Amino acid sequence: MTSNLKLAIKTALFGGAMLTATSAFSADKELLNTLLSNGSINSTQHAKLLSSGAASADTDLLDTLLSNGSINSTQHAKLSTTASTSDTSSFITKEDLKAFDWVKKIKIKGDMRYRYETQWGDKVKSRHRIRARFDVTGKPTDDLKVNMRFATGGSATSTNATLEDGFNQKSFWLDRAYFDYSPAWAQGAHFIGGKMKQQWYQVSNNVWDSDVNPEGLTLKYSAKAGPAKITGIGGYYLVNKQVDGEEAWTSNSNGLQLGHYGVDAAFKFGKNVKWSIGHNGYIYSDASKYDLGGNNAANSEFAIYEIATKLKIKTGLMPITLLAQYSGNAKAQDDAATGDSTGNSWLIGAKTKFKGAKFGYDYRSTEKNAVVESFNDSDFGGGKTDYKGHRVKLGYSFNKYFYLGATYFSATKISDNSAAPREMVQMDIKAKF
Repeated sequence: MTSNLKLAIKTALFGGAMLTATSAFSADKELLNTLLSNGSINSTQHAKLLSSGAASADTDLLDTLLSNGSINSTQHAKLSTTASTSDTSSFITKEDLKAFDWVKKIKIKGDMRYRYETQWGDKVKSRHRIRARFDVTGKPTDDLKVNMRFATGGSATSTNATLEDGFNQKSFWLDRAYFDYSPAWAQGAHFIGGKMKQQWYQVSNNVWDSDVNPEGLTLKYSAKAGPAKITGIGGYYLVNKQVDGEEAWTSNSNGLQLGHYGVDAAFKFGKNVKWSIGHNGYIYSDASKYDLGGNNAANSEFAIYEIATKLKIKTGLMPITLLAQYSGNAKAQDDAATGDSTGNSWLIGAKTKFKGAKFGYDYRSTEKNAVVESFNDSDFGGGKTDYKGHRVKLGYSFNKYFYLGATYFSATKISDNSAAPREMVQMDIKAKF
């Protein structure tokens, strides 16, 4: 492949970001690898082009790019003439480059996890599960971002698909779909709508499982105030429109809704210390008409107030992160039968890493009524309240794309010390692109 042609293709596909090329075969392979990674060619075409002879390499590559739609017929004709000329000024025009602007505006990523899980206590079971996620983010303008993510699973708190049912296909759901508008005339402001990732400050999944993606509208604003970055947030979310089996708008209710407000502050102390603290309020309307769980009974009310903090310290050997969280349900009532306290939840923990190795630990206690069982951590205590105990997490990243890990959970019932603890081990293999 000629140096002129490589230069022209790189200019066409990458907007002039790659402007040098040598005649060495390693450069040919580098270009083909780049075209493979950005989707301009597939793996079969990549292998075929690598094996092409010198005489046909240029033609084969251009024909492949044309057939895939990576270049148009006009560009194909121009590029076909570049092998015998040293004048690079006429390779690609500004109009040609505009055809590839979308490449710079779209980011595609994904991940896959294989998990073996075994648990024992009140029941014993083991299962193999997978998780697959595919994420596309487009930024058509400087002030607008649009995200869509698809995932296996099917429930608010899990994107796992259990390996069973005779090799049947696994469902792939719309996991996220939202816009994030941040106008230039309101620096620091974000208006977000749709099924979105969690926007509020948090340090653990004690109140919200990390798989939950709320649905509604969020307004967020961040600004610097001295050494701190302050963020304020408010949100309105639709949880359920069914009331006693009817659509909310055909009844006297607006359905189950969630209002949220929050404020957090982040500080930097030199280069090695970061500290943040945040407060959130989550208020549900008409919760008494729904079985959300949280006190192991229906018709519970929730107005949850949370405060959380995180301290990150860089040391010479390894970084250390300390975290703590407390939440309380203002509408919780103590257990009438036992007089036991309900409505309080707290967690303390730490994590660190050394090269590729990672370690994390936390201890938590979640009383009845403290959080909504439908949305809190689905792994600890089987996703139920009225449990306290430990979580230990170990892992190793071979690189930023491949990870092995294991997590151990031990949860004992708060209201019944004689009950067998619920224990679980998860072993994960993760790969991403």
